Formats: sequence, C-alpha cells, structure tokens
Amino acid sequence: LKRPTLKLSEDRSGNTYIKGLREVQVSTADEAYQALMIGRENLHFAATRLNQQSSRSHCIFTVKLVRVADPDSPHMARVSMLSFCDLAGSERISKTHNVGDRQKEAGNINTSLLVLGRCIKAIRHNQTMKEKKGQQVVPFRESKLTKLFKSSFTGLGKSSLIVCISQAQYLFDESVHVCKFASIASKVAVETCKKPPTKKVAKKSSRFRAMIDRGRNSILSGWEAPPRNKSSLLPASFNPNARSTIVGGAPNLSTFGNISELEEGGAEDDTVPEAMDNTVVQTQYEGLFGLVENLKQKLIEERKKNLTLEREIREELCEEFNSMLVEVESGWERRLQAEKEDAEKINEWRIGELQSVHRNRNKRRRENDSGEFQAEIDAHRLQSQLDAKGKEVVDMGKELEESKQHMKVMKETTVKSKQEQDKLQMSNTKLRFELA
Repeated sequence: LKRPTLKLSEDRSGNTYIKGLREVQVSTADEAYQALMIGRENLHFAATRLNQQSSRSHCIFTVKLVRVADPDSPHMARVSMLSFCDLAGSERISKTHNVGDRQKEAGNINTSLLVLGRCIKAIRHNQTMKEKKGQQVVPFRESKLTKLFKSSFTGLGKSSLIVCISQAQYLFDESVHVCKFASIASKVAVETCKKPPTKKVAKKSSRFRAMIDRGRNSILSGWEAPPRNKSSLLPASFNPNARSTIVGGAPNLSTFGNISELEEGGAEDDTVPEAMDNTVVQTQYEGLFGLVENLKQKLIEERKKNLTLEREIREELCEEFNSMLVEVESGWERRLQAEKEDAEKINEWRIGELQSVHRNRNKRRRENDSGEFQAEIDAHRLQSQLDAKGKEVVDMGKELEESKQHMKVMKETTVKSKQEQDKLQMSNTKLRFELA
C-alpha cells in the first residue's frame, strides 16, 4: 500500500508548512517519546552493500511548544518550534550496487543533499560579497527539505549541523567530501532577526456598522474635555476616546446604554442624551488619575524590589567569585608546590646520576691505567721472545745456506762421477770390441 504524498504549502504570513500532516498533542516528555517511536515505525529501512540498516529517506521530528499568557482566558499565545532532522547519508551507486527502488531512493536522497549543499554555499558566498550585484539566488525552492527549513537559514531561527563520517579506508572519498561540506557549513553565520509584523487585512464595513460608527462619533464629539492643569500627569495628547493599553479593557461607561440600543435595533437617531454632561467626563478623568497614581506607586515599589534583588544578586555573585578566586588561587598554590617538589626530586635524581657516572668514569680510568702498565710488561716480554725467535731464524737461514752449498757440491761430484763412469764404460766397450 503506497502512502499518500504530503505537499508543502504556505500560509498568509509566508510560512511553509506540511499540508495534511497530523499533529499529536502531548503534555509530558514520555508522551512525546512515544509519538517519536510511533513515527519511527513509518521510517523505511533497507539493506545495501555498505549498510544493513540503511534509512531510505530523511526523518523530521518537530516539537511545537505553545505558551499561553493566561490559561484561564487564552487570548494570546506564543508558539516555538524545535525540529530534529535525521538526514539520510549520500550514496554512490558504484559502491552500494543499488537497483530498482533502492536506486531511485538513493537518487532522491542525493538530490536533496545536493540542493542543501548548494544553498549553504550560496549563503556563504552572499555573506562574503559586500555588494548586492555579485550575490547569488539561494535555491530553497528546488527541494522540499530546504523549502521547509528556509526560515532557519534566513534568520528567523537557529540551526545546528552534526556531521557523521566513517573510519573505513574504502570510504575515504566520501569522508573527504563530507568534511569539505562541514567546513563550508561551519563558516556560515546566520544572524537572527525578528519576523516582520503581518499586515492586518481590513475588514469590510457593512452599512449597519457604518451607521453605528457614525452615531457613536457624533455622540462622543459632543463631549468637551475640562481644562487641563499644568501639574497634570497625563500628556497633552491624551485622548479619552482611545482604547487604553494599561487597563484590561476599555473604560466602563455605564451610561452608554443608548449605544447598545443603537447596535441592536439599528436606530439611526444621533441625538445625545441630556444626562451625559461634563460630570461624567470629570469622573472618568478622576478615575484615570487615580489609576495612574496607583500604577505609579506600584512601579516605584517594583523598582525598589528590583534594586534590592539586583543588590542581593550582585552580593551573591561577588561572594561566589571571591570563593572561586580563592579556590583557584589555592589550587594554583598546590600545583606550584607539587611542581616544586617534583623539580626537587628530578634535580636530586640528576645529581645522583651525575655522581654515579663520575664514579664509573674514574673507575674505568683507573682500570685503564693499570691495564696500560701490564700491557707494557707483556709487550716487553713478547719483544724479547720475538728477538730470540729472530736470532733462531737467522741461524736457521745460515744453516740452510750451508746445506744448499753442500748439496751443490754433492751435485757437482755426482755429475763428475757419472761422466767418469761413462768414459770407463766407453773404454770397456772399445776394448771388448778390439778383443773380439
């Protein structure tokens, strides 16, 4: 079953509201929470490749507070609105692999977020431009989201933005894009301004109302105000016929019965009753003077109370600030004492380390000195052994030379003996040949 699409409309004052939206009256925070949970059931979730519980639309929860000046007779009220908007996250089709309805939902979400980003960029651009020629038109009407919260961006309210990013490495591009968006949004300064008063539509006066007004004006025009003293508290522009803004209603003229008769019966008689004379006006003036004096006394008493209350509050604040300064001073003294003790401990530790290093250095120096003397003794002993071995080597070299010469002599002797043997063998062979 497809839910009906809600449309945006504007009232006579130009405020945007959701047409056909149902508002639930609550009186406690628990009831508001129950309404929130009931509305959450209408929020649609679906699984994507990146999120198993991905919201497929934005969610807005609006709290409307109504303050009535007088609960017994509620004739004036002040309405305040607080909206919580949970924006759905932007998605890339290449990573979520959405198809069908999920793809359409992702497109709608990305479009609304894109328009929101364009609006924030345009507002930031207009704030940086001093001249109106270079300012841009903020595209609030291109999205329902920005059109609904237009008042929050134009100074009729306050707005705050909370940005969520992911720590996953494969979502680095999305995180950088969101951080850039948050950087631009943080530089936007929305100045709060009062809403201009609405223009009242003049009611069409009927013929009977015109007759009544004409009769009333003719009656009141016959009154003559008494001469005003210089010591009067009322201003010179005081008009007894005007409506008072101090008293709850207009002055009660008990003798104005003929006016009601004119309104009910529609009589067109404009005559002034003879009973209404200057004494009635004087009585009204005296009543107004008494009311002004009473209000003046009340104002003086209230000012005295306010001065006393302000003096007491200032004394309390001075005492609190003095106690706070004493606590801060004592805290800093404790901190300085602790830092002093820590510095003394560190200095003692450094001195001990330096002493240990100095002792070790002296010990190594003594060890090095004793080692050098022993090394000289060993070197002398080795040098004597080396000299002895050198002499032995020289003797052995001489013996080797002598043995070489002896071998040379023996070789020469062997060669000569071989030659003699050859000669003897040749002579022997010659003799045998001759004998044969």
